[in-house]
Amino acid sequence: MIESVEAFDKIPELLSDIEQKRVELSSQLQEIEQHNDDLIMREDYLDNFASGSTEAYDLKIQQLTEQLSKIKSLSDLESFISTNKNLQEVSVVKQLKQLLQLQQANENFLRLAEDCNNRIIPQIKTLTEVSEVESYLNTEIFSNIEYTSEEIAFIKKIISEELYGHFLSLKADLTQNFNQLLLETNWDSYKFNNHELIHAMKAKSNQLYQFSILVQEWCPSEPMQYWNFESLANNFKIKFIYHFNNTQQQQQQQQDASQSIETFFSFMETYLSENLLKCIAIFHDEAIGLTKLTVHDQFINYILGPLRKKIKKILTSIVDNQNNLETLVRLITQIFKTDEILWEKYSYSGDGLITLLPNNVLKIWIQFETDIVDKQYAKNFSNYQGLSKIIRDGPNFVKYLLNLYNYFHPFLAVTTEKFFQYKIMVFKKIFLNLLKSFRESNMNYHQSHENDEITNFNENVVRLKNMISVYETMYVLEKQSDCIILNTQFNEITESHYETLFQAEMVEYQEAANALLESLVHRFKKMFGNSLRTYFKVNTWPSLTVTLENDRCSNELIGAVNILSNCYKIVQAHLTGKMNEKYVHRFQLNVINITVDYLMNYIVKLNNFSINGYKQIVQDYNFLKKNIGFEQNTIVSQNDGSLIETLKLYYSLTFEDHAEYPWLNKDYAKFDSNFVRLKRTFNLKYAKNEDISYILYKCL
Repeated sequence: MIESVEAFDKIPELLSDIEQKRVELSSQLQEIEQHNDDLIMREDYLDNFASGSTEAYDLKIQQLTEQLSKIKSLSDLESFISTNKNLQEVSVVKQLKQLLQLQQANENFLRLAEDCNNRIIPQIKTLTEVSEVESYLNTEIFSNIEYTSEEIAFIKKIISEELYGHFLSLKADLTQNFNQLLLETNWDSYKFNNHELIHAMKAKSNQLYQFSILVQEWCPSEPMQYWNFESLANNFKIKFIYHFNNTQQQQQQQQDASQSIETFFSFMETYLSENLLKCIAIFHDEAIGLTKLTVHDQFINYILGPLRKKIKKILTSIVDNQNNLETLVRLITQIFKTDEILWEKYSYSGDGLITLLPNNVLKIWIQFETDIVDKQYAKNFSNYQGLSKIIRDGPNFVKYLLNLYNYFHPFLAVTTEKFFQYKIMVFKKIFLNLLKSFRESNMNYHQSHENDEITNFNENVVRLKNMISVYETMYVLEKQSDCIILNTQFNEITESHYETLFQAEMVEYQEAANALLESLVHRFKKMFGNSLRTYFKVNTWPSLTVTLENDRCSNELIGAVNILSNCYKIVQAHLTGKMNEKYVHRFQLNVINITVDYLMNYIVKLNNFSINGYKQIVQDYNFLKKNIGFEQNTIVSQNDGSLIETLKLYYSLTFEDHAEYPWLNKDYAKFDSNFVRLKRTFNLKYAKNEDISYILYKCL
């Protein structure tokens, strides 16, 4: 059976082949005794000739051969099988049946083709009205004969070329009249307000729209041609050609192609702003399926027609001239702006002008943009030195990254499949390379203030802030529809499972932020420890008789408090916003743990305390805790709770009577390592066993 209209000319050849195969099968029957498939027939007939003579058998074979040679159709074969049922499953007969079925199908298609050429097509050419053609195609052409769906599809294919030519001839008269009416009425001028003419224009538009639907049904094309919108855009086309295809304009275009494109778009946008809503209001008709959305999208689409043609011409001219690379980039920039406005301002859902760019232009453009971005980065961000510089560089880089995304957004938003590899190229060569370069510059920053620990600390906080800010920017960008769609396409094509195309860099930035936080904590610990040396030397805790006022700490602790307070203020000043909160909190907890470690190991464990001495160490700790942003009555970590409870235990065992309890006993302090009863008695939830043991020995 033929599979397409293109094989129509081969039907006679196919029929000839079938006939030849049928003859060959008939001749094969003479050698039927040589085939295993024919044993049924042989045995059946041999049983009827018990004498063993083969003369009757040979005669029967000769008769069967003659009968098969005369079979020309399926009905002949069915008659043969009805009288020779024992031969129905013989391979030769089955093959003959398949060939005859194929022959019948092809003969049927040949008959249909002849009917199209002799009856249907000539009849269509006599019809001069669209309504007559529509009536004939939809009601008369298949009215007298029942056709299968395959036959209907075949007929449509056979007549489509001739039919489309006839459609075009009918369309010429309709569009000429409609175009003339649209020009005469000046419907697209701000002065137009003639309701009688509106009715006439809408009627002609509806007629052309319905005609377009009919044409698409019988002669499908991609994309579909809307002839009514072709006419509705004709006024704009004439004005566009008048303004931009004259000699003077062409000379200006050669001097500055991007300015020319900007002018084209300005003209087009003005026209759309004045006429889009008017067009929707006048020409939409829900009754025939001409919705407001269809009018909206197709009017813009056909208005873009002259602009597309002009851009193609300019692109060809620029590509042929290898010295016009910068002009090409400026031209593409204008195309980006055009598409952005079409999508954002006019909610256009069709293909933008960016789809006009051929592959060779895309490659040239991407390489140019990559070189420009590399130069801009080297100029603005590579010299990563000094606090004031890194404070500016973080926000500036984020702003630069977002501006680049906005610049490339129209390109990334294109859904045409051919753009996939180029979108990935832009993403990798520009965005990911930029992110990598900034991260490496930030992490490899060399601090030159060897003796200025606070300045170095400040720089590290800013570097941490920069890492978090860029990470937050990636988090925002990965949620954009362009990035989501591109990531989905990438996973499907590469059989990957990335959550986002930023995934690898986001992991790197998180690790970089964690490393910088650890560096901050280490630097703070060093400064804080040095500032506590005088405090560690205080030996008046057992003899202290006076406690300072509640809002004061020990004089020897003031330097350490200043270090802690300054560091925390620096962290607070730079690490603002929701994304930074967890890093601020982690810094606070690290500072608390460092503070607890110093006080426990260098003050509590090494000294005894009077009541006032005890009160002063508690007051000093609360003062430090307050300056890191925590309330004194809250427990913020395991270490914080352990120090508070350990000091309370010391107070209870030292200044209260616990004679009835076995706590102050070397054996208890040594062997009851879990201190279950003691913890329950003193309601200890956080105190560490080693600290409890130390306090017990201290109080013996």
